[in-house]
Amino acid sequence: MVIKDGKTSTYHADLVANWGQLRISSNPPGATVFLDGAIVEDKTPCVLDRVKPGVHVVKYFLDGHGERSEKVNVRRGQRALVSTKLQPKYGLLVVTCSYPGESVCECNLWLDYKLVGQTPWLHDVLATSHRIEVRCPNGGTGSETVTVAHNGRSDVNVSIYVPPPKPPPPAPRMAAPEPTPSYSYDKPKSSSTSRTRSRAERTVFFPLTLSISEGILLPDKATSSDSQRAKVQMGLDLDFHIKAIYWLVPGFGFWVMLEPPHEGTFRPGIQWYFGRLPMYIRTAMMVKLASSSSVGFVVGYGADLSFMFRNNRRSRFWDNGILVFEFQTPVWSKTKVAIELRIGIGYRF
Repeated sequence: MVIKDGKTSTYHADLVANWGQLRISSNPPGATVFLDGAIVEDKTPCVLDRVKPGVHVVKYFLDGHGERSEKVNVRRGQRALVSTKLQPKYGLLVVTCSYPGESVCECNLWLDYKLVGQTPWLHDVLATSHRIEVRCPNGGTGSETVTVAHNGRSDVNVSIYVPPPKPPPPAPRMAAPEPTPSYSYDKPKSSSTSRTRSRAERTVFFPLTLSISEGILLPDKATSSDSQRAKVQMGLDLDFHIKAIYWLVPGFGFWVMLEPPHEGTFRPGIQWYFGRLPMYIRTAMMVKLASSSSVGFVVGYGADLSFMFRNNRRSRFWDNGILVFEFQTPVWSKTKVAIELRIGIGYRF
């Protein structure tokens, strides 16, 4: 290259890598490859990127095929190709199958997970290891692994395994029917022999209920006053439930205001039930327990619900628990009428 004074000189040169590439393939593919005696990680087909320039020896190994060696010249900065065809090696495989009692069975045959026919079966296969599976139409199965030698004969008799018949499922156990919920105050008889008289044999029950009520006072038309909130009250009621007269339940209660002036009332009355349903109408008298006593009346409509937990370990206490909801109307005078909601919880002794 000549460089002249006052002028720009340009020189272009192509750089060539100091390595070459080698593409290796085979027919059939999947062969193990050795390059100059060193094993290559990938199987055919594969590409080696950094191969020294020069002549190299490539060896191929594939199960059931003969070994092959090829020479290839790798040039710097270029890709070389080498390929070969592997010749298969065959051996004769004979497959039969039988039951443990030596009786022969014609079964469907799978060779290396491919259906190839029925036993007895005879065919040339690649000289390598094979997985044999047989399935009998009667439900038996069997499997073997065999290695076939080159130019040899391999006889395999697969033993059929028939699973024993499954025992019939046990008959389902019939659960005892649950008793129909009853709103009579009977309780199932106890299994304890120490009790001389069970609750179911009793003829009188004593429901004791703790309740709370709140509502509104109806407006007075004569004075044009608006409706006001009735004072919150709490009460304890004790009833007398006679089994022979289940529709009529007398009782009495003591109630007290939870807000000033904290006045108390005594309420004797009767609950009238609709047959054996848990709904009732209550009529009672109210006597104010104060220095200026007065008498009023209360009418209510409600229901008492039993706590009935249907399980194998029922609590004896909650078997006779009750929950009360009632709308009641206390009347002290023509101008003092209220509508209240009563909610209570109790127990039948």
